[in-house]
Amino acid sequence: MCDLPQNLWFPLFLSREITRQPKRFERLGDFWMVCRLPDGSLFMAEDRCPHMGASLADGTMHQGEIQCPFHGFRFNSKGHCTLVPALGTHGKISPKLKLKTIPLRDIQGWIWGWWGDGDPNECTIPHFTEIDDTWRWHDIARDWDVHVTRAIENQLDVAHLPFVHRKTIGAGGRTLVEGPYVESDSTAIRVWVTNRKDDGQPPRTLEMLEALSKNQPASLEFRFPGLWLLRIHSGLRLLVAFVPVRKNRTRFYIRACHTIRIPLIGSIYSRLLGVSNRWILQEDERVVSKIRPECSLDAHRDILIGADRAIIQFRKIWRRRLERSLEGTDS
Repeated sequence: MCDLPQNLWFPLFLSREITRQPKRFERLGDFWMVCRLPDGSLFMAEDRCPHMGASLADGTMHQGEIQCPFHGFRFNSKGHCTLVPALGTHGKISPKLKLKTIPLRDIQGWIWGWWGDGDPNECTIPHFTEIDDTWRWHDIARDWDVHVTRAIENQLDVAHLPFVHRKTIGAGGRTLVEGPYVESDSTAIRVWVTNRKDDGQPPRTLEMLEALSKNQPASLEFRFPGLWLLRIHSGLRLLVAFVPVRKNRTRFYIRACHTIRIPLIGSIYSRLLGVSNRWILQEDERVVSKIRPECSLDAHRDILIGADRAIIQFRKIWRRRLERSLEGTDS
């Protein structure tokens, strides 16, 4: 996908989705073969044999190598062709017989893929270390036919709640957005949400909101390129991973995290959170799926307001990263 910034770790799968059986997935604007190798490592390669275009996901694994189902060509996890049966064991293999591969890492139940030509070891995977093994969580997935930028901006929008979600999480009529106070850098956007009912009193200034934010964690935080955290209270967090499938399709992995230790109660609670999150996402999707233009970076006619500070910062940083990628300077 040419409209994604490069040299970043993108969330791509749930860990449980990838097994030793090769599977075909659409991600990053293309189709890929993905599987686990016998040693537990991960193998992701374009799902097209460079010989005649067959799907490698229909092939079989042999000692950690994928064998094409059409003519038996074999490829190792680095994408190199190791065997062309028609040429014999000692046949000379063309160096052009090579697969594009994506480095993968398995962290916190998600699998991250490196998108770009830079060194993946020079970039940190943007997970949240505050969610550790003491937490319990439940994952659900949902696909929207929207560009990934629109999906992310929806989660940074603090002004839509009393309208899109007026009967659920937006009940209470807190239409007045104070601020919000926002901090950002090239890796993250942090937002302190202080919405309230409009009682006719003027909102607090940004200076006042900044002072209140000291020593307080942000209400919500986005880490580039695709992970969002909502801190609901000390024992409840909501994580969303945004997965670019193709230009106008995005997969959400929604993870409700809690600290309930009693297994049965925790399991019931997790399921209820999953039902609630599905409902809330449906409310969002009805609106966001009809927004035009599809990619927010093309929305030159938008007239943004102070309540959109987080979205303004997101567009600036995403655009800057994309421009650097196109220039070959983003690392």
